[in-house]
Amino acid sequence: MSTPYPRLVPINPTSAQSIQVRRAIISKLEDTTKQFPKWHEVEGGASAFRRMRKEGTHGFPKPGVDPTADDLPITTRDGEHIVLRRFRPQGGVSKGVMIHFHGGGWVINSAYSQDLYLRRLANELGLTIVSVDYRLAPEHPFPTPNQDCVDAVLYALSDEGIARLDGGSLMFIAGESAGAHLAVCTVLALRDTYKVDVASRISGLVLGFGQYDLSGTPSMRNYDGGVLVTREDCLTFVQAYLGSESDLKDPEISPLYARDLSRLPPALFLVGTADLMIDDSVFLASRWDLAGNGTSLKIVQEAAHGFTWLPLGDVSEEGLGEIFTFVNNFL
Repeated sequence: MSTPYPRLVPINPTSAQSIQVRRAIISKLEDTTKQFPKWHEVEGGASAFRRMRKEGTHGFPKPGVDPTADDLPITTRDGEHIVLRRFRPQGGVSKGVMIHFHGGGWVINSAYSQDLYLRRLANELGLTIVSVDYRLAPEHPFPTPNQDCVDAVLYALSDEGIARLDGGSLMFIAGESAGAHLAVCTVLALRDTYKVDVASRISGLVLGFGQYDLSGTPSMRNYDGGVLVTREDCLTFVQAYLGSESDLKDPEISPLYARDLSRLPPALFLVGTADLMIDDSVFLASRWDLAGNGTSLKIVQEAAHGFTWLPLGDVSEEGLGEIFTFVNNFL
C-alpha cells in the first residue's frame, strides 16, 4: 500500500522519523475512510451524499467557509448557469488569476469544499483563485463537466472575464484528482477545438494526483488500500462520469492517450508514493516532457491521495511548498 515507488524518477528525500509519522497518518486515514458511507450505497444517491458532506453529518467533517470569498455566475454553452467562486489575495493587488477545478471523482465535492485551502493559495501566491463549480455526474455525465470547465476558462480569457474577475490575466489552471484530469482535458480542448495558443496564454498547470488513464494504470489496478478512495470507489466514479459504455482509452476521456501533447503549458505533476494514481502522474509527465513542454514531476514520500488540501502536517506542507515554488517561477 505504501511501498515507495521505484527510484526511476526523483523522489524528495525525507527523514526516517517523518516517514514513520506519515505512515501512521496513512493508517489512521485508512481507518477513518472505512467509517464513511459510500456515495453509491446511500439512500438518495449522489445528491444525498453531497448533502452529508456539505452539512458535516454521518461522520464527515464540515468544510470550513471563507467569508471573504464571493460567487460569480456565468452562463454555459447550453444556457445553464454555473458559479465561479473567487478568492482574492489579502493585503495586496492580485498578480493574476488561477482557475481551479476541484476533485471528487466527477461526482462529489464542489467549489465550496476547500475554501481554506484555496484561501491559503490566494494569500501565499498573491493570485486571485477562481474555483469552478462545474456540474457533476451522474446527473450530468461526460461531456458536461468537461464543457463547463472549458467554458469557464474561455470566459476567464475573454475581455469580459478579465474585467469581471478583477484579478488580471489568466495565468494558471490547477486541479486535484478528477480536477487535474479536467485541467488537462481543458487545455487540450482549448488548443485543438478553440485554437487557443495555450502555451503562451497560460503560464502553467498545477496538477495534483490526477487520473489520466480511466482504463486504469498498473498502480490503480494493483492498489489494495483505502486512503480516501479505494480502487472500487474509482471504478464507480468512472462509471458515473461516463454514464454509458465508452472507450476508456479515448483521448477525450483519458488524456494520457492523446496523440499530440506538444505546444502545451509547463506543468507541475505532484503525487505521493502511497497514491493509487501515482502511475498516472509518472506516465503523463513522461509524455509531457518528451513532447517538449516544461515538466516538473514531484513525488512525495508516503503521501496519499489528497495530501495537499488535507491538513496532514509536514507532508501537506511539502506538497504546498512544491506548488508555491513552481508557481513563483512564473510570477
